[in-house]
Amino acid sequence: MASSNIIPNDTPENSARAIIDIINDEAKEMGARIEHETKYKGLSTLETVDIFLPARPSAPEISLRILLNYVESPRLHLAKTGIGHGFIGSGHTESSDVGEQLEMELLPKETFGMVIESPFRWGVYPRGADPMSVEPLYILDGLLLRNLLRERLQFPLPS
Repeated sequence: MASSNIIPNDTPENSARAIIDIINDEAKEMGARIEHETKYKGLSTLETVDIFLPARPSAPEISLRILLNYVESPRLHLAKTGIGHGFIGSGHTESSDVGEQLEMELLPKETFGMVIESPFRWGVYPRGADPMSVEPLYILDGLLLRNLLRERLQFPLPS
């Protein structure tokens, strides 16, 4: 694996960059095609990554979308209702929906603190969960991200 499994927690933008690096690394290893777009809207940076895994004898073509919407560190003091959210959503094949969507919330050191400060971690939640009232299923790290990508794309996990 070319990139690290570490997702830094010092700034939202560094965590997003590391996530995208891991996605690129896994896509390359699986032979998948990637489309990545970055947009800026208001305080937020929106990263959209689409992964397309070609059809294989054991599975049809599958797509996956990862969305990261976050406030970069120089603007954190202006954020009023959260500093980041996103999702990992399975794409559709010709015949079916591959799997459920996992939602993510960028969590600061203290969720209800007066100051927004590191560590910044991406909490992973089931679809429809309220991150302010439930604990995350997981805290995203590189290994979990790699496994989620492979699982959602129906690609064998490395042994």
